[in-house]
Amino acid sequence: AALGDWVTGRGKVFFKCDGLFCLLLDAIGMVLNCSQSAEELLKRRKVLRKTIFQYLIKHEVPVLSSLDKQQLIDKALYYWSDQGRKRRIPKIPAVIYTPKPVQKTDLQAQAQPQKEPVENPDGRVFSEQFGQWFFELLNSQNPLFGRPPGDWGPQHFWDDAVLYFSYCTHEERLEEHHGASVVSQRLVSLVKDERLLFNPNLSADGLKCTSSSHGLIALAVAGTVHNGPQCLGLFEQAFGLIRSSVGVCNWKIKFSKLHIKALSNQKSNLLPCVSVQVTMLQQYLNELHASSKFGVL
Repeated sequence: AALGDWVTGRGKVFFKCDGLFCLLLDAIGMVLNCSQSAEELLKRRKVLRKTIFQYLIKHEVPVLSSLDKQQLIDKALYYWSDQGRKRRIPKIPAVIYTPKPVQKTDLQAQAQPQKEPVENPDGRVFSEQFGQWFFELLNSQNPLFGRPPGDWGPQHFWDDAVLYFSYCTHEERLEEHHGASVVSQRLVSLVKDERLLFNPNLSADGLKCTSSSHGLIALAVAGTVHNGPQCLGLFEQAFGLIRSSVGVCNWKIKFSKLHIKALSNQKSNLLPCVSVQVTMLQQYLNELHASSKFGVL
């Protein structure tokens, strides 16, 4: 059967190339116009499970030979989504961000009233790297992520860490969890048991960060929440980090505030932005300062 027969019922010719369908120029527009989504196209009988499997293997996506066609489709869709995100976000060199104490030598400047806290430009580099590290590590606990599980665990949290988790579907619900092990287990259950995947917006609009000279950092990340190829909603997560005396340039999570909101019927193509203000991040810093006894642990 021709390509057009299983897309629109009209005759068009196609051929296979490197395990994928290479469409003739006169068929490309027809396929795109008559297919509502990539998933719908992959689900067609003419797209064989073997073809999708070979494609994933070629692109070094870890897959089990026992996966059925739908599971392979989910892998392919997530792979494409992940590749698209990487193209939008330029790679940056590994830079370790160390908060610098503010030194005022101008007496006149000291006499001026204190201004509102502003976002530290260097903090954007740190928050981008932290966001990428944290969510890739968390997502790796979900088999659909397509990567071996990373070293997720309570070692990334302080012993008295706190998680405030709120989610809104029909009504808002709140959870509060205490202790490194409990916080770690609750977060990983979202991706491992509920099969969620977090896609952070690591552009300037999706990140905010502020810091103190005591090794304290408060930052927030916004993004979307997915279940396989389906976007379920938006998330915003704030973190309070305290520098550890163990290791070099090592921060651990003191608290985290995660909010997930389900998408309404009206979908938006805009990337989610952080709503928390820098003044609130400064308040988080003050709380960290008080709980850490001037930042020394």
